Amino acid sequence: MISTVKCLINDKVFSFGGGGESIDSLKCWIPESLIELGQRDVLTVREFARAVAELPLEFEPSTHYKYSICHDILGAVIEIVSGMTLGEYMKKYIFEPLGMNDTGFALPEEKMRRLAIGYDYINVTNTSKITRERNEYSLAPGFESGGAGILSTVNDYAKLTDTLACGGTSADGYYLMSPETVALMGTNQLTPTALADFCSEPRKYGYGWGYCGRVHIRPEVSLALSPAG
Repeated sequence: MISTVKCLINDKVFSFGGGGESIDSLKCWIPESLIELGQRDVLTVREFARAVAELPLEFEPSTHYKYSICHDILGAVIEIVSGMTLGEYMKKYIFEPLGMNDTGFALPEEKMRRLAIGYDYINVTNTSKITRERNEYSLAPGFESGGAGILSTVNDYAKLTDTLACGGTSADGYYLMSPETVALMGTNQLTPTALADFCSEPRKYGYGWGYCGRVHIRPEVSLALSPAG
């Protein structure tokens, strides 16, 4: 079980189309059962995980890397272990203790006017278009994705990043995670083969993948000004 969770954290299990695309652009990769679920009024992350189980794995877990929906499946694992919805769990153990009062999966109507508009850049025409007047990572109403879809503010997010920068304990003394766990998040977890998969395009040269995120491992290769970690 532990090794399976590690593979999910490191995106080393499966994918249904690559990384970064919106749900709409991935329709052709999604099994029919998921499309049917997406047409429902409410979709839970556990229903999503059960439907994804119909897909074959692209490779043996831990042997390769591909940006995927692994973190959504982790959301389902959290729900099963905790007995709470993912949103409830994150609110109880992360958002409320850290004072992240403007963070969550659902945006109340009274806060809609504060939602920033997002734009997508189109290389071919050298133009941009408005794409994010809504949460485009929600497969269906009520869907709480473990990999994307939380709405927040800069001030709220700064509280989380400050907690991580301080070894997992907030300025108010809330213990979110151990310093060892924070260190693992900032350490490359990919095998040489998986790392080669990850660094398949120039913008990723000098980087690896830690627990749930990209990490800087070779500044002399990336030529980025940020320190390693």
